[in-house]
Amino acid sequence: MFDILKLFCDITLFRKAPQDVPFSPLLTRFTLIAYAVISFLMLFMGSRWFSSLLQMAADVLFLMMFVRVSLAWVHKPERYQQTFCAMLGTDALITLYAIPAAAVMLIPNASLGILALLLIVGLMLWHWAVIAHILSHALGQNLGFSLGLALLYVMSAYMLSSLLFSPAASGVAH
Repeated sequence: MFDILKLFCDITLFRKAPQDVPFSPLLTRFTLIAYAVISFLMLFMGSRWFSSLLQMAADVLFLMMFVRVSLAWVHKPERYQQTFCAMLGTDALITLYAIPAAAVMLIPNASLGILALLLIVGLMLWHWAVIAHILSHALGQNLGFSLGLALLYVMSAYMLSSLLFSPAASGVAH
């Protein structure tokens, strides 16, 4: 277990790549569960449990689709499981780091609010770079291309989430 956690830490620090993730359906299920739980906890801080559950499920489905389409586009579908697992594991780890800062931001008039915001922005930029790193190795593309594709993924995921789960999308008025 420690070795797997260390592997995902090494990927987030750009020391390892998705091809270093063991090809294991069990590991993929484990990282999927970890991602789901951590994402749910992050989302649940700001909304109701059912909405958080739906949003987490939509995030997982979008990530699955994005990885599949990206790998199919470069004719490397055999890399799906390791790439998907690397994306899940690193996202879960970075989100876990972000939970305390997000919690501070929810406290009204928190004196550490600006520091928490800066930490969140830093983690978002780091997450973008990690996604690009993973995609660069998985797709066999240069880092510039992968940064653009990672930005497309991140922005699309945020837009999809906003469209599906914002109060205006659900017809709820505040």
